[in-house]
Amino acid sequence: MKKKYAKQGLSVIGIIVDSRNTERARQVIAAKEVNYTNLLDDGRFSEKINAVPQTFIVDGNGLIVQSITGSRTLQQFSQIIDQCI
Repeated sequence: MKKKYAKQGLSVIGIIVDSRNTERARQVIAAKEVNYTNLLDDGRFSEKINAVPQTFIVDGNGLIVQSITGSRTLQQFSQIIDQCI
């Protein structure tokens, strides 16, 4: 996903919302071989998250243009991103 959209400026960032369980988050990231940046939420994101996983498509101005609840395939995410760019 990152490589496909790199020229359009797409970034993928994971947000860890449970600051009490960062070790478990690290284990999952390692086990799933996640290759994108993951940040520990300081409280600003968790108020917008109503389920896990929750995906936000954010434009260059920092505005949320799409919110997706639940998992999707890479093909489904590609279709959603293509509609947003």
